[in-house]
Amino acid sequence: MRKSVIRLKDIAQACHVSISTVSRALRGDPQIAEETRLRIQAEARRQQYKIDKSRAVKEREPAGRGYEDSSGLRRLVVLMHGENIQPFFAETLIEIAHIAARYRLTTEFVQARRVDTVAACFEKGMAAHPDAILFITWLDSDEIDVAVIRSCRVPVVLFNRHIPGISNAVTLDDFAAGVQMARYLYDLGHRRIAHLAGPENSSAVRERAWGLRSELERLGCYDPELFEQVQCSRYVESLQEGVNKFINMAAPATAIWAYNDAAAAVVLSAVHAAGLAVPDDISVAGYDFMAQVGDLNLTTFDYRFAAMGRVAVKMVTDLLMGDIAGPLRYCVVPTLVVGATTGPAKLS
Repeated sequence: MRKSVIRLKDIAQACHVSISTVSRALRGDPQIAEETRLRIQAEARRQQYKIDKSRAVKEREPAGRGYEDSSGLRRLVVLMHGENIQPFFAETLIEIAHIAARYRLTTEFVQARRVDTVAACFEKGMAAHPDAILFITWLDSDEIDVAVIRSCRVPVVLFNRHIPGISNAVTLDDFAAGVQMARYLYDLGHRRIAHLAGPENSSAVRERAWGLRSELERLGCYDPELFEQVQCSRYVESLQEGVNKFINMAAPATAIWAYNDAAAAVVLSAVHAAGLAVPDDISVAGYDFMAQVGDLNLTTFDYRFAAMGRVAVKMVTDLLMGDIAGPLRYCVVPTLVVGATTGPAKLS
């Protein structure tokens, strides 16, 4: 009786991994965890699997996954929608280029204007013959043309934007940041914690506020009167009015969390103008670790842009290898950076 041919699929089923993972493990790919690699190799020996060297290159990647140049490298197009993407995300872009090389990806950075439609952006991106696109835009998630993402012929990963059920995405966990800030201030003894929230059309700002509110509710010290929406048309005045409201209440706020560091700088100015000391009388915190206000030594959150770049490249690689199937969202939790603007709550 003729013995049946052992396939990669048989080994994958026995080890509960993907076919591409088996292929990479049998080639000794160092990106596969050692325990997994040894387990797969042992199963291959048990099943007496013989590597067909004539097919080794073909098995390296799942079929039909797009363009591969003569060097065997895949092409990642980083599509930047907005003229000031490069300076703001410089740390991310540098990390993407550095890490992509480890994953045998070439990177091409394609610039689109902020006034361009999403469709026009992707037309520019596809002209570069990508195997995958990492899309960085100033548009909020609700403003991104879903039809363009769905119709794209290559995997798309959104950077710091997320369309549930539609897109692959790498984002900050803004909700977790809100929870973390609530716990941090609560542990310092603060019970009157105020928040100056940013634009309502920003999903990141909304998630930040939701995280703070949900944790304050759990801790039993949420007061809706201590949550104010900043009016962007009257940015500075709106922030100043919020501060004056919080500090002149019958039970005044002992801590204010502004939705970003620029807003926190205005809050600090308003607090000082009212004759209060920071952090002795009131604590102030921000968000986004902006270099422009670094001399203020704010308590804030670090975006961890480099980490987001690494995670984005890993997601792209896993999509191309067939190790994951979207849509998925990978979240990077921002790091709380304690500065000189927060301290223990002032005793009544």
